[in-house]
Amino acid sequence: MKPRYRLNKKLITSIKKNTAVENEPLERKIERMENNGEPLQSNSEAAQMIYTDRADGVQAAYDIRSDRFEIAVEATDALQKSNIARRDAAAKQDASDGGAEPIDGPSDK
Repeated sequence: MKPRYRLNKKLITSIKKNTAVENEPLERKIERMENNGEPLQSNSEAAQMIYTDRADGVQAAYDIRSDRFEIAVEATDALQKSNIARRDAAAKQDASDGGAEPIDGPSDK
């Protein structure tokens, strides 16, 4: 009779493997960009610069002194109005289709 060999069971664990890769240091990245003449704006990691024309003034979204609560209330009101309009349109469509008729079931009397 041949001996039976057991296959090792795959261990299930909650330990996660670290798949992070070390990135290029910032100093080398800046040096590479300067040597190659790459503009900063083309870099996807570059922060977006926010400039507005002086005639336009400061936009409320970027003004640190603006009252953001009022902006949030206006946005919430617009959202509420669109939800009400959508609900009314659905109600009108149900009414024009004839609507659902109630089913008469047995009474409890």
